[in-house]
Amino acid sequence: MSDRITIEGRDGAFGAYISRPKALPAPAVVVLHEVFGVNADLRKICDELAEQGFIAVAPDLFWRQEPDVDLSLTSEPDWRHGLCLYKAYDRDAGATDVKDTAIAVAKLPECIGRVAILGAASLANGRTIEFLHQQLRRPSVAPAVSGDWSALAFGHVGAFATAKGLEDDQKN
Repeated sequence: MSDRITIEGRDGAFGAYISRPKALPAPAVVVLHEVFGVNADLRKICDELAEQGFIAVAPDLFWRQEPDVDLSLTSEPDWRHGLCLYKAYDRDAGATDVKDTAIAVAKLPECIGRVAILGAASLANGRTIEFLHQQLRRPSVAPAVSGDWSALAFGHVGAFATAKGLEDDQKN
């Protein structure tokens, strides 16, 4: 089942796409978008993760600049627009948004309290995940995979965050 939720972040509320597995409760994955926003391709990845038994949540990380960005991979104007959004993207604010999303998702009643963060090995997400890892310093929110999201389905994820660990990190 897929839908939209609102994340109540420290800097304001923003939307996120959510896809739930049939069997609940379940662990969750926060899926970071590329320069194209929460588009059809990213929603499909979330839906595939849900089919594998994960709650998949893709937050709108461009919400401060342009809410609900949904760009096409095959459109040159969309590529240009996405790259402009990315160049103006505030990584510090984005890291806060990702962390706020992970905290909110860990507290969902259908989540078992474990959350991984996933991003494609792309211009946007590879750098964002690396930045997050450096900012968080402690591994209570650890990048799960960079590049091959399917590793989640086969148990290759080394670390999930817990709700308590996320909240402890939020205080720091």
